[in-house]
Amino acid sequence: MQTSSDGPAREVMTGHVVIAGFGPVGRAIADRLEIAGVSLVVIELNPNTVQRQSRIGKRRIVYGDVTNEEVLASAGVREASAFVVTVPDEDSALRAVRTVREMSPTVFIAARTSYLSGSFKAHQLGADHVTVEEVATAETMQREVLAQLRKRAGAAASQGDSGQAGGGEASDTSTDTGNLSEPTR
Repeated sequence: MQTSSDGPAREVMTGHVVIAGFGPVGRAIADRLEIAGVSLVVIELNPNTVQRQSRIGKRRIVYGDVTNEEVLASAGVREASAFVVTVPDEDSALRAVRTVREMSPTVFIAARTSYLSGSFKAHQLGADHVTVEEVATAETMQREVLAQLRKRAGAAASQGDSGQAGGGEASDTSTDTGNLSEPTR
């Protein structure tokens, strides 16, 4: 048994995932991991969130700063299989990555950064995987835009196939902008 700062003596967990931060990103990851049957511990700095989650009793939650070695030890980082830092404060995330890597050379570390430059720093400090918000946003947006373009192209093609008049050639609706060259088609 081990005594932790978040309550009475507990059995030492092994092979679990520690999630640092319980905002929207941390909650989504925790929910998906729990559905998959993965044991986890959450570290959260917001005392209201910690109290609410403690009352619910669904998951173990530790109150504290994700950069504090004692808090990380209380969450069982040394015995964990993975550490996932989801806090939006990039400086704190990077400090947490460095501290966890020093505490556990073998734990898998996944980090969140806002910008690509933060990703390079996180990798240098010991992160195994980094999700860059601006890259993830670009990938999601391009996927949605392409899906909508394909959907609309399919709808337009099916309307054209249904025998509507004038559906054959596109018309040139551009206005004269002073360009004297012939449009290319």
